Amino acid sequence: MTELALDFYGVPVSLAGGPPEVLEDLRRDFEYFFVPGPGDDPIRFTLEQRLPQRAAQGRPLFRTKDYAVFDRGARRRILYADEACAEYDFAAKCGSIRCPDPERLRELAYLAVLSRVGEELDRRGWHRIHALGFTRGEQGGLLLLPSGAGKSVFALELLRATGLGLASDDTPLLTDDLRLAAFPLRLGFSPATDLSAVPERWLRSMRRLRYGTKRLVDLGFFRERVRGGLPVAWLLIGERPADAAPRLEPISRLRAARALAVHLVVGAGIAQMSEYMLRADLAGARALAGIAISRALTAWRLLRKVQPLRFVLGCDPKANVAALAAFLAAPEGP
Repeated sequence: MTELALDFYGVPVSLAGGPPEVLEDLRRDFEYFFVPGPGDDPIRFTLEQRLPQRAAQGRPLFRTKDYAVFDRGARRRILYADEACAEYDFAAKCGSIRCPDPERLRELAYLAVLSRVGEELDRRGWHRIHALGFTRGEQGGLLLLPSGAGKSVFALELLRATGLGLASDDTPLLTDDLRLAAFPLRLGFSPATDLSAVPERWLRSMRRLRYGTKRLVDLGFFRERVRGGLPVAWLLIGERPADAAPRLEPISRLRAARALAVHLVVGAGIAQMSEYMLRADLAGARALAGIAISRALTAWRLLRKVQPLRFVLGCDPKANVAALAAFLAAPEGP
């Protein structure tokens, strides 16, 4: 494979170059969105497994401990602390990523795609939310949990023990008419997670610079359970007090609004990539302000439509999933 074509609900992407095994891993990462050939006017990235030239760039626009950003008009150059480099032309929607380490090249490409696609969808009024998206019948639901709280483990148990569907274990899409659009990627787990129930052909690993190695479960394992395009009927705010038994109970809209502000409006836990999102020009600042306003309006409309609930989670994923399934099946449930 020399080029990978993807389509995210009308946002086409083309990835070319790099080692064939990197493109194959990215194809499996984004399998739900794989298409035979690139669409019109795609976001393009060229991948190069080589050490980039580290020529002087002048004064950076901004710098973090992980990277420095340099702009020249619509063109951006990002120099990472580990010697990787990315360039992106915002006007032409094309860029390149260079890194001698194929694992790091794959990680940067994966995150860059999610960042650029996410912003394009934001501009259209379709917003990713940091949550687990599930479905039952012809309705969908959202479970908001902080990063590292076990959404993927919850999703795996949900697939194993219930007939519920899955829109995404991490970043489902909220459409402009408050429907849950499927955004399934591979499921990611810590190396210690028991994945003995998953056939070996669906298992891989991914090494990340800051977060270590993850074990991945490919879409092929759960594709038949993926559903989307359903109206949101349940908004669950997950909390994990010490020594709690799982239960669902009413919660104020104000308290739910705080959670939506974090998981939707700010987008904490979503791969947005500040090195691509933050702009210094007026047009870029206006675009980001417009996205923030659109996300806030979506959160407000969601709260008007759906009565939020507090989902108290215990330590046992099986008990948590059983509590959700029982709640959804109860006649007095929403």
